Amino acid sequence: MDLDYILDLKAGKELDSLIYKKYYDEDLYIREVHTCPDCGWETKDLETSSRCQACWANGDRVTMDELKEVYDFRPSTNISIAWNIAKKEGIAVIPQSRENGGFDWYACDIEAVKYRGNEIAISIFNDSGISCETAEEAICKCVLLADLSQ
Repeated sequence: MDLDYILDLKAGKELDSLIYKKYYDEDLYIREVHTCPDCGWETKDLETSSRCQACWANGDRVTMDELKEVYDFRPSTNISIAWNIAKKEGIAVIPQSRENGGFDWYACDIEAVKYRGNEIAISIFNDSGISCETAEEAICKCVLLADLSQ
């Protein structure tokens, strides 16, 4: 894994898997299930019906979703999980915005934040920094980039 690989990662399963491997030293548990869109009940086998058995017991007839990959650890898209990682690693998460109407983005730094007047300088490696459109993605990439410098 190198700098370009990390920077090219998108929020989602691959980035989540790398973070999970770093913290738990095992592969992310991904299950393939049918999920009920109403109640969240999961099953691997639709048995004899494509209806949700949990909803059916309550008198509702809800069709189960198609078989898909499901996992619970989503730091690249779940701010609660990402924020716990940021606190553990001591990552500074700095919201940024452009006054000219540009998009909002987030800068993360795992080593130092320097203030120069109203400007914030982020330095992670050789005066470079990480910024992403979401705080979650920036936190995850910051953690992976920190491993490169060790």
